[in-house]
Amino acid sequence: LPLLGDPSGRWEDWFAATGGSAPERYTAHFDDTETLHQAAAEGLGVALARLTLAEPLLRAGRLVTLGRRRLPAGFGHYLVYPERSLAHPAFPTVRAWLLQQAAAPSAP
Repeated sequence: LPLLGDPSGRWEDWFAATGGSAPERYTAHFDDTETLHQAAAEGLGVALARLTLAEPLLRAGRLVTLGRRRLPAGFGHYLVYPERSLAHPAFPTVRAWLLQQAAAPSAP
């Protein structure tokens, strides 16, 4: 299948984890993740995608996963706030909701 190059260069990681070697050239290379996902959805090739970003296309049936293998993304999300926010009555509720959302699986 044609491989679509992505901004993060994750194909090298994929091939290192699964065997083989990444190609020197791709069918097409995209500097924008959204454009990469749309190209895959239009059938131009296979893309590596962050599930959280590709989820709408997966749910709509425009993209499918080729397997269960996942690579660690190496990205993190942080809740930052000024210390005075701790005194706000809604803060514990908002914090608990954010943590619940972050813990929920994102892949269909």
